Amino acid sequence: MDLDGSTAVAAASQQFGFDNACAGKSVDDLAADVPLFLVRAGREQFPGLNDALDGFLAGAVARNLPVTFVNHAAGHHGFDLEDDSGASRTVIRQALSFLGLHLGVR
Repeated sequence: MDLDGSTAVAAASQQFGFDNACAGKSVDDLAADVPLFLVRAGREQFPGLNDALDGFLAGAVARNLPVTFVNHAAGHHGFDLEDDSGASRTVIRQALSFLGLHLGVR
């Protein structure tokens, strides 16, 4: 989600051909009762993506949204595919646990 005049996500969307479902939206458009799970790759290679995520997280916290945030400090973009490490596996387990908790899977 591009915030505060940034166009990094829109540019990446255009360059890599993915749908930018958040185009023209802001944190205020998010439902207040939907839990969010965000993972930040500390060694993100794509310019502006971590800045966009950081701004999104700040906005979500300012709105007091139910957000769980994990910073994979050594992770690269696509760490779940590229970084075969204990830290990557831990983040993946956290994501699966979050989904199980919020989808009622035990």
